[in-house]
Amino acid sequence: MESNTKTTPPKTLYRYRPLGNSDLVKRELDAILNSYLYAPRFEQMNDPMEAMFELSFDDLYTALLPKEIFETGRKVIKAAAETAKKSGLISMSATHLDYPLWAYYASNFEGMCLEFDTQELAIADLHQHLLVPVVYDSVAPEPVSFGLLAISQPMEVVNKRLMQKRQEWQHEKEWRYLGGKEGRQHYTDLALKRIYLGPRIALKTKKNILYKMKGRPVEIYEGSVHGYDVKFNCIQKGISREECKRTGAGSFDRNLITSNNKELHAVLGESLDHLEQTINGLCSHPNLERIDGVCTSNNETLIRITATYRLKDGCDISRNHWFDAHMKRMP
Repeated sequence: MESNTKTTPPKTLYRYRPLGNSDLVKRELDAILNSYLYAPRFEQMNDPMEAMFELSFDDLYTALLPKEIFETGRKVIKAAAETAKKSGLISMSATHLDYPLWAYYASNFEGMCLEFDTQELAIADLHQHLLVPVVYDSVAPEPVSFGLLAISQPMEVVNKRLMQKRQEWQHEKEWRYLGGKEGRQHYTDLALKRIYLGPRIALKTKKNILYKMKGRPVEIYEGSVHGYDVKFNCIQKGISREECKRTGAGSFDRNLITSNNKELHAVLGESLDHLEQTINGLCSHPNLERIDGVCTSNNETLIRITATYRLKDGCDISRNHWFDAHMKRMP
């Protein structure tokens, strides 16, 4: 069995998108302008072997189980398999230079590839989604049976079938966000870092993207063919986070520090001056609506800053940011 060599999520992931006709252009432009990714169901994927849940009820455990328990268990397993197939996923790649992916998913090099910051993606709707590397194998997972469940954790059984593909797809270097519902998953305005335009992109589409992205902190690159390679050159710089149009108000009440000054000083000491600088840095994030709280952890060794972020759909989300005694950000 082979998998991606990295076991920890990369800082950057890529998503190939089609732009082959006017409907696709309209759909994909709406997604990047409103900062969301669309999560389809597993059963909508192009590979019919995705989420392979073969069931087996012909083992020793089946013979030993009372009929009522067997029937209940069978229904639970089937329901879990159906739920998994209908759950949403977002597929990404560890590279923007996979030429077959440009052909498969980016309209034969007429589309685009989006570069995302995974730390920023984790702030918004994908916060609690499991990000995993796809495992590639020529052997399908064994059928789900009562015997398998007796020696395995149920979620391990499910996740293995949601993150495995045939080894022929290994070149994709795929990572997946699992555990969500079908539909839009919004991200912060800083999550999208770069847009790579394919060498066959229509001139009208290119101009449209350049115009729409002028007020965003997004770099845009265009590909050109050189022999057997595609080289990308920057054709539009992104503006700084301080310059881009805000989605959140970025408010901060300094009383949040002064009211807890004694406790904060006990942890930070001379680094207390850095606390407000760090908060100002957080407030410069275009999605930050407000700072809600600044306090120490229960064991008084860490600093917690609670912030509310406003997304493009108008929803507010609360996130905690942790820092050590030197105001170094914790994972």
